[in-house]
Amino acid sequence: NGYVVTPGDKSVLATLNAVVEFLDYTDTWWLGINARSNDCGFVSLDGEDLDYTPWGTNEPNGCDDCSGEFLKTGECCAHVLTDGTYNDVTCGNEYA
Repeated sequence: NGYVVTPGDKSVLATLNAVVEFLDYTDTWWLGINARSNDCGFVSLDGEDLDYTPWGTNEPNGCDDCSGEFLKTGECCAHVLTDGTYNDVTCGNEYA
């Protein structure tokens, strides 16, 4: 069990990345956002619009099967890559 976060700006994301690095965690980690529709319109888990979304190049790109559910198909969830950018992934992946 754990918590997911929705960084509101660059400084919050930098702080979170520093904590992850301090803990010597070298993998990616989940974000508290998901796609509620097939148009890749990501929102926070409580349905709020996002103020800060540093998506990686050509991301988000796999939301074709998203319908507001945490599906194991379609890239309806997101995680932070080690370079600090966001990437959309299937919700069935396992991260910290």
